[in-house]
Amino acid sequence: MFDIRQTPFLKILIPFIVGLVCYRYLANPFVHAIVLWIGVISVSSYIFFRFQKDTLRFERQYWRSLPLYLFIICFGYAISYFNQASNSKLWYGHDVKQSSFYTICIQSSLEEKTKTYKAEASIVSKIANQKETKTHGKIYVYFEKGDSVKNIHQGDIILIKNTLKSILPTGNPNAFEFAKYCEEKGIYHTAYLRKEQWKATGQQKISWRKLTEKGLQFTKQILSIYCTDSISMGIAEALLIGYRYDVDNNIWQAYSDTGIVHIIAISGMHMAMIYATIRYLLLLIPFFKKRKRIALVIAVVCMWLFAVITGLPASVVRAALMFTFIAWAEWKDRPLSIYNTLAASAFILLVINPEWISDVGFQLSYMAVLSIIIFQPLIYHAITIQSWILDKLWAFCSVTLAAQILTFPICIYYFHQFPFLFLITNMVAVPATTIVLYAEIILIFFSWLKPFAIFLGKFCSAIITWLNSVVLYLQKLSFAVWSNLYISLFQVGLIYASLYFLFWAFAKKSSYRLFITLSLLCVLVFTFIFRQHVQQVQKKFIVYHDAKHSYLQWIKGNHYFSFELDTTMSSNQDQYINKPARMFFCFCK
Repeated sequence: MFDIRQTPFLKILIPFIVGLVCYRYLANPFVHAIVLWIGVISVSSYIFFRFQKDTLRFERQYWRSLPLYLFIICFGYAISYFNQASNSKLWYGHDVKQSSFYTICIQSSLEEKTKTYKAEASIVSKIANQKETKTHGKIYVYFEKGDSVKNIHQGDIILIKNTLKSILPTGNPNAFEFAKYCEEKGIYHTAYLRKEQWKATGQQKISWRKLTEKGLQFTKQILSIYCTDSISMGIAEALLIGYRYDVDNNIWQAYSDTGIVHIIAISGMHMAMIYATIRYLLLLIPFFKKRKRIALVIAVVCMWLFAVITGLPASVVRAALMFTFIAWAEWKDRPLSIYNTLAASAFILLVINPEWISDVGFQLSYMAVLSIIIFQPLIYHAITIQSWILDKLWAFCSVTLAAQILTFPICIYYFHQFPFLFLITNMVAVPATTIVLYAEIILIFFSWLKPFAIFLGKFCSAIITWLNSVVLYLQKLSFAVWSNLYISLFQVGLIYASLYFLFWAFAKKSSYRLFITLSLLCVLVFTFIFRQHVQQVQKKFIVYHDAKHSYLQWIKGNHYFSFELDTTMSSNQDQYINKPARMFFCFCK
């Protein structure tokens, strides 16, 4: 059972997250000043109580904790403030129009679009009035297609003409806001560059990103040689290194609809496999069996090397940190609180990058692990099975079911759908992709043995092709996915609050917690009823904005009418502009 005394990092994490959230929604110069004063007062108060006599310190124990929590909230607020590039005096955005040229450093691999190549870049310096000044900030760069662009790699420093344009919000209701997404990553401008508007300087900036790109390119080259089928190769790349740009769109949608898209994203499962496998194999050797600490160090180092090759996404870093803490506890022969480990890894990640608090992958990753920790034992022990094989199968099912409990509100909030067949598809996909992942790792290490590498490549392609056929078949079933769902952030909060009080109501056999749960569920039902009533009586004109033109739509009740023929609308326009709005206003397709 959960014990708050064994989770000191949780006491730090919660007020720290409060500080991050306060900055996201309340940041302005007046609040900055208030937070500064609260921080100074809280530190002074903590020092005052720290040096009081023992009796006075005991009597005021709660008052001693309050300044500390206030300081952690202020610390979270300050971390967010200093992480925001626009708050720095050296940020390029303060005088965009005054600069004629910029030198930029390419920070990502080129992503091929229809007419351009896209890359993320950091600005190194600006050139204005024939004077070069150091600056910083991140932008998205779009290169016009050409032979010279293919020679651009991560770490290259390029001179570009100032063609920066602000990323503007679309203004379409309930649509994905690319401008907000970029702002959370600290990106406010894009640059479209023709062939004559940029020039390679020949300089390179050596960084871990440059090293990871070489590893990624090497791995992609081997997979492209031995996984000859393009669709299989795309899944193989996503499984091993998290490179998703080569995954077929229809296959990606099928994996999403059937609830297994997490499998083709680098996650904790990959870290667990790497760490556990290397640890197990090393401990089979007598030398390492007597020197267990050396085996733990090697397993942790190999795990982090794999994490670096994948580009260190939030889910990978979270899992790698957690297994590092597990290895440390095993090194020290100490019992480990999984809740404290989870909280510690989340705290470290958010200190490094506070913007991860709004990352969907980060949220789903932690909620899935927390949900498994809390609910998997309850679900597993609810049914007793005598057969060893069926018991192992039920244990796997209990993990899959438990992971959905705390993740489904987030999935519905962001993706507006819930896959009904997630249990069946996970039972098929997890074993298949586990076999493929091990085979891919062996393929990379033994690619120099061509006959063996060819066999492994065909083996991986055959399994992936079979898995794709199963997933595509299940996607076509009418009940495969419950789509067009919409819940607000307030309703997400009500769902999590209901789950919290329901769990403790059964754990503590508390009637008043059960009453609170029922009350929250009643409020949740009322919000759905009220929203449906508003939809029934609504009359609205909606103006949609596309890249090329604007158009009108009339909504009355749960019905809508477009003033342009649906045949004139592109599939992307209907998918990303019309459908989100109709789902928000009409609760229909």
